[in-house]
Amino acid sequence: MRASNIAKAPQQPSYVSSTSTTVTISLPRSEDDGGSPITSYKLWVDAGDNFTSPFTLVPSYNGKDVLFTSNATLDGLVTGKTYRFKTQAVNQYGDSDFSLEVIVGVGADAPAPSGITRDTEFQSSESILVHWAPVFGDL
Repeated sequence: MRASNIAKAPQQPSYVSSTSTTVTISLPRSEDDGGSPITSYKLWVDAGDNFTSPFTLVPSYNGKDVLFTSNATLDGLVTGKTYRFKTQAVNQYGDSDFSLEVIVGVGADAPAPSGITRDTEFQSSESILVHWAPVFGDL
């Protein structure tokens, strides 16, 4: 239970995009400042080890931006790992409860399929069959 003057936990962050060296997430604001203006936000991340590690503050987050793009070098993120992020609002009375977590992976989005064709041999008035080239080669 939060003290009456501490801000309400921010809404859950959401995934925006990722590359092999960055993750971008949207950081919604708290809907209730507890009666004292929110002075900043804190962004936390785990170590990307199958959801078993404690959270630490993200070193490169400035406490203000609603859109955050990590820098793997500064924040210690590793391509191929999956991370949990969560936030807190801060006012003069202290830190809010944590938001719900967003789970994101570091790595480029998969490329779109190519070579999409309709198989005219297997179509009806209710369905069609399509084929496309494998994105990652033959699996």
